[in-house]
Amino acid sequence: MVDWTKNRWGLMTCNPSIKEAHRTDLRKIITKAGGCDIQHDGWTCGTCFFHILEQLGATDDQAQEYWVDVLAFRGDYSHPEDSEKSWFMEMDEKRWDSIRSLVGLLRGDFTL
Repeated sequence: MVDWTKNRWGLMTCNPSIKEAHRTDLRKIITKAGGCDIQHDGWTCGTCFFHILEQLGATDDQAQEYWVDVLAFRGDYSHPEDSEKSWFMEMDEKRWDSIRSLVGLLRGDFTL
């Protein structure tokens, strides 16, 4: 059980080693599904990500929402004033639910 808490900005957070473990797990799941690891740190590119989701029956809007959530989760959004906030920028409960849904979809636990 991961000890998640809300930080001072109301965003979900946990200790840095757990954050990195979750990022690594998600990266591996997405890379395994699409076979692409061309982006920084071995992440799948947007083109391959959208192709994966298209093959799984996602609409363009659904795929875009998942992609933005992945970008937020992996830390692509930064906050100019505070590096602590940048890692989980915009990672609220809705985004966590989206990431959990994406993982289930990629693992074949359910379909769209």
